[in-house]
Amino acid sequence: MKKVICMMMAFVITLTCCMAAYAATSTPKISADVERKISETPDGEKFEVLLWLNVNVPTVEELRWMVRQELGEDWWRDHFGPNMTMDDVHTYDAVYNRLAKQYETAANQAFVEKSGIPEEDVVYISTMAPMVQLLANAQTIYRLAEMMEVESISYEGYQQTEEAAEHPTELRAETQLSSSAPLYQTQFEAYLNTLPTPPEFWDYSELYYHKDKNGENDWVLVKADTNMEQSAYYNAIIANRVIMRSSYGVPFSSGYGVYDVKADRFINVSISDYSEYDGFANVFDRYGGGRLLGDIDRDNDLSVIDAAFLQRCEVKQSDYPADDAIIPEDGLWMYSAKYYSDFNRDGERGILDVTCLQRHLAGLTYTTG
Repeated sequence: MKKVICMMMAFVITLTCCMAAYAATSTPKISADVERKISETPDGEKFEVLLWLNVNVPTVEELRWMVRQELGEDWWRDHFGPNMTMDDVHTYDAVYNRLAKQYETAANQAFVEKSGIPEEDVVYISTMAPMVQLLANAQTIYRLAEMMEVESISYEGYQQTEEAAEHPTELRAETQLSSSAPLYQTQFEAYLNTLPTPPEFWDYSELYYHKDKNGENDWVLVKADTNMEQSAYYNAIIANRVIMRSSYGVPFSSGYGVYDVKADRFINVSISDYSEYDGFANVFDRYGGGRLLGDIDRDNDLSVIDAAFLQRCEVKQSDYPADDAIIPEDGLWMYSAKYYSDFNRDGERGILDVTCLQRHLAGLTYTTG
C-alpha cells in the first residue's frame, strides 16, 4: 500500500512539474517566433527580443490638459480650435510630443530598472511606444513573461532573415568620398542643356546605384536642385514617402529623379512611372527624403514595430501620434491618404493598413488607394 501511495505521489509531483514547465514555455505572452528562436539557441545564449509593455502613461485627454496648462488659457482660447494656423499646430504638437515622449520614456525606463535587466543588455528604450528592445536568454525571457507589466515578447530576426533570403540582391549603396565627383554629373549637365531654358544646377548627388545581373550600373537614384524653382508649394507621394517642398523644382519637381544608365535619360519620379526600375520603391524608402507612410515610431524606417504599434492603435490600446495628420502648408493635397498611418492610402486608418504594412515587410504585394 505504501508503495502504491509513493508511486502516486511521485506521479503527481512529476505531472505538476511538467505542467509548470509547460506553462513556463507556453505563455501566450511569448510569440511563436521567440519559442522557435529559443529552441534553436544554445542554453544561456542571448538574442534580441522586443518587449511590449502595459505601463502607466497619460491618456490623450490627460496630455491635452497638460498642454493646455503649459501653453496657458490665453493661448488656448485664442489659438486652439478649428481655426488653428499651421504655426498653432506646430506649437501644440511640439509641446504634446515632448510631454508624450517624456512620460513614455520614463515609464519604459522604470520598467527596465524594476526588471533588473543589465544595462549592457538594453538595446533600445522607445520614446514613442511602450516598448523595450533587449538581449535576453531563455531564462530571462520566461522570467520577464511573468511580470504583469509585460504584454508580449516578440522576435524580429526571422523577418529580416527571410526577407533577405527572398531578395538576395539586397540594397547595395556605393559610398562615395565627398571629394569624389558623381559618376554621371556630366550627363546631368548635358541633360539640363536640352531643356527649353537651361537652368544652372546648385546641388547634384547620386544616392544609390542599382546593378544588373552582370554587376553593372543600370539606374541611379539622384537628387538635384537648380536655380529654377517656382515658389508654389509642392507635395508628392513617391514609393511610400510623403515629400513636401516650399517650391516646385526643375527638372525634378520633388528634387528626386532617376538616371537610366542604359537608355541615357533622366526621369522625374514625381510625375513619371518608375515601376520599370527594379527595386526602386525599396531604394527610395531607404534613401529618399520626406516622411515614410506607416513609420509610426518615427525612426525613418518601416519594421514590425510600426505594424505592431498600428495594430495597438486600431484596438485602442495606444493612441495615434499627435502629428499623424498630413497637413500641407497651402492646404492642397491631391492624394487619398490623410494620415501618415494610412499605409495603404485609402483615406482611412485601420486594420487594413496593418495588413498591407505586414505584407510590404514580407515582400508581398498589396493594393493601395
